[in-house]
Amino acid sequence: MRFPIWVLATVSLAWPALAFGQATGTGTVTGRIVDTSGAVLPGVTVTLKSPEALGQFTAVTDAQGLYRVANLPPATYEARAELQGFQTAVQRVAVRVATTLSVDYTLSVGAMTETVNVSAETPIVDSERAGLSVNMNNVALTSLPISTQRRYQDVWALVPGVFVRPDQADINPSVNSRGTSENSTKLDGMDVTDPFGGGVFSVNFNYDAIQDIQIKTLGAEAEDGGRTGGFMSIVTKSGGNDVHGSAAFFVVPQKFNSSNVSGVPPNQRKDFQPDLTLGGPIEKDRVWFFGSYRRVAEDQTLNNAPVPRQRRGNLIYVKGTAQLTQGQRLAATFQWDRIIAHNGVMRSSGTGAPSATSGLSSATPQLVAPSAFGDQITGGPLTGVNYTWVMRSNLLFQFIGSWMINKPQNAEPIGTLDLTKVIQTNAAGNIAGSLTTIANEGSFGEIEVSNRSMLYLYPSFSFPVAGWASHDFKAGLELYPFLRNKQSRTITPVEFYYRPPGTTGASDILIERDTYRTNGSGASVNNYAYEHIYGGYFQDRWKPRANVSVKAGFRVDSNAIFTKDRQLVLGNAFPPGFPTVTADQEFAQTTFAPNVGIAYDLGRYGVARGTAGRYYEWLDLGGGDGTSHNPYDVLRANPRTLAPALNQSLPGAFALGVNYGQDNKKTYDNEFSAGWEKRLPSASSFNVTFVLKRTWDFQGSDDMNIIRDPATGAFLGRPFPAFDAVLRTYAPNYTFQDFRSLQFLYTKNFGQRWGMNANYWYGLHQVVRQRFNPTRDILQYLGFTPEGDTNKWQTPRHQARVSSFVRLPYDVMVSGVYSFTQGPRSDVLTGNFPLNSTAPTIVLSNGRTVADPFYTGTAGNAFPRAGRRGVDMIAADNVHLVNLRAQKAFELGAKRKVEFTADAFNVFNSDAAFGFLSADARSANFAVKTNFVQPRVGQLGIRVVF
Repeated sequence: MRFPIWVLATVSLAWPALAFGQATGTGTVTGRIVDTSGAVLPGVTVTLKSPEALGQFTAVTDAQGLYRVANLPPATYEARAELQGFQTAVQRVAVRVATTLSVDYTLSVGAMTETVNVSAETPIVDSERAGLSVNMNNVALTSLPISTQRRYQDVWALVPGVFVRPDQADINPSVNSRGTSENSTKLDGMDVTDPFGGGVFSVNFNYDAIQDIQIKTLGAEAEDGGRTGGFMSIVTKSGGNDVHGSAAFFVVPQKFNSSNVSGVPPNQRKDFQPDLTLGGPIEKDRVWFFGSYRRVAEDQTLNNAPVPRQRRGNLIYVKGTAQLTQGQRLAATFQWDRIIAHNGVMRSSGTGAPSATSGLSSATPQLVAPSAFGDQITGGPLTGVNYTWVMRSNLLFQFIGSWMINKPQNAEPIGTLDLTKVIQTNAAGNIAGSLTTIANEGSFGEIEVSNRSMLYLYPSFSFPVAGWASHDFKAGLELYPFLRNKQSRTITPVEFYYRPPGTTGASDILIERDTYRTNGSGASVNNYAYEHIYGGYFQDRWKPRANVSVKAGFRVDSNAIFTKDRQLVLGNAFPPGFPTVTADQEFAQTTFAPNVGIAYDLGRYGVARGTAGRYYEWLDLGGGDGTSHNPYDVLRANPRTLAPALNQSLPGAFALGVNYGQDNKKTYDNEFSAGWEKRLPSASSFNVTFVLKRTWDFQGSDDMNIIRDPATGAFLGRPFPAFDAVLRTYAPNYTFQDFRSLQFLYTKNFGQRWGMNANYWYGLHQVVRQRFNPTRDILQYLGFTPEGDTNKWQTPRHQARVSSFVRLPYDVMVSGVYSFTQGPRSDVLTGNFPLNSTAPTIVLSNGRTVADPFYTGTAGNAFPRAGRRGVDMIAADNVHLVNLRAQKAFELGAKRKVEFTADAFNVFNSDAAFGFLSADARSANFAVKTNFVQPRVGQLGIRVVF
């Protein structure tokens, strides 16, 4: 087999650069070289070298004057084009992660020793990209006032197609309508996504350590992983031959806090955040080190709570990079991010895990007594390795491995473990009427230990093949030998009290008690859930023509989730013949996911793009996928009187996620996109993309322990009266989801005097009802049709964001972030009976008295007042938020400078409310605004770079 000259000539220097064969976490530079007459120049040597990347990278142009250098770590390179008899051309090129840049040269006749510096900005359009992605480098990260926390996760909020709630401090991105647990985060190639719930906050560190970030929202390739959401790839700095680093300090003084809710004083917030980075050589041109540190010290009184949430912790990231041999490179990392948040959690009910107090979601935290808050402990160690070996000119091997070791997500009371008390009342003094929570008292009432571990192994081979044009094949395995969550809960009951108006706690009347069941005896619930995932992929990046790029591939994943000792726990709990599964295995599935994409470079008319693919849901250890959410016994007074008796047992699900049957659970997307991108002057571009996504969500379940009148839906009884719902989780196809979106993106390179990222997107997300669940859907008995239950307002439809900076004279920089989010719509709800009225009951065959789970007097069983969805609705506020920064730099010489910054977040102190306390017309809280955006806050900072 013959290979092009430009492949064979890449093995001569310190770090071999494959023409194709791109390693994870790297970029590519390609281009054409001609002389001043336009004639192509074969044999030109192109060399790229950077103080930010070990070694140098080289290629030689072929007979068509084309060159290609792959496997480039993200950095700013000096790219030299040299040929005997021509002047040497030198250009600065900013290489981005997972991006291909086209850099062309025109060489003039002259001595090779003569150098011509090309001042053109680095091109921004990737002519080989088929989908949609956005890159952010360190300059953009450290220049934009995205949030006071200064986290890499905040970048999600700047990408088209990504919905983040503007009222919450923490980022939980939903990408093109998919769930917040469906995103992937890779750090230097290591999968660091939360194995329990798929969240983006499982790993935290000082983001000044980051070299480049890419977020891919469309057109994921087979190597990107098995998810249906977005893919974030982070590459950190590696050190250098010179010692360099930064030291920063940011503070939020108490006086810089405002209030945007009438009657609520400013939050009592104080932040002190020192940041450090340091990198340099251990052995020049061979071994480098880099490290970063951040101290977290944040006090914030959310919603005017009686005590502040006090977050304390240390974020450490250390990386060593070594050039082992001419073609072998090794990087090893260690990360630590333990944080303790005093007063960080509260119990809002007895029916689930504690709620974090991380946002202004409602007025609840200001009602919580100090004793009813709990502490939250998160974070721990992560170790990793990234080994790359250029085995020969046409074969690249890479191995990435990481171990997330018992990262906790724990909660515990501050003082005594005792009852949690929820106090409710109404102005009318009517205990039988609609009640509103006015206080949480007692204890936090829960000790929860959740230690999460994940072993990740990722070997891959890349090999170019010259046949019909050029192919870059890549085959690899993505293995998770174990994902593990060891969980233990010690849970006290939650009691609900009615407090007559004008009285104190001495007059409280007990109306309900929620008590967790345990897996046998004692007060603790223990669970050990674990998962195995074995995936493999094959993909091809094919260049049939110089201006056409095709990417196609597939991946196969097999995974199984287990809950240890289900047989021991459940074997004696059920009577003979009870319809359940007691085997340890919860779920198992094998999936096949193909994808294809094409990019057609039309020259001055832009680049046309298109993608198609199938993507499967990531099955994590949270939710119903593997970790138990043990049921609770609800004892409620029925009827509620001034002398009530807790005489009514309400339904709940049984322990350990009992499944009737063991069907595969395959939720998948069919995704299609078409786009066009036009190069504009000054290293900028404009992009428009249309997205069509259909999701088949097979996470349905039927209640197999219920008897109901088939005509009226009246609850008649349960075949196994000692238990409540027994759910069969399988693939019923009751609904599917459609998402259609038109997305616009303007990007201006952030590397020069000014930069900008501006996007607008319109998204229509609907859940289409095909038929009703025969045992659980109440609407089928109320005159609704499947069409009437189709929901077209799942997410706000209009969203826009603009982030930009400009460098002014005298080393002054001004930057800002603007975001617009259309307020969500909610169906106005109602029911057949007054809200919170006494529920109809039935006496089961064993004498148990239980409530009808379909009863429409409760808030959970309300239905749209209009008789169909999307007709009679209330709209929350549209949200406009503006953040601004002013920065002044002073040059200190010897590549040192100091920067002083002043930030203002929510400059105009918007008081937009993103939700309502209730959308039920029967409630006293109907259309009462809540979920206010965070008020204006100021921040000062100083940063020294050396």
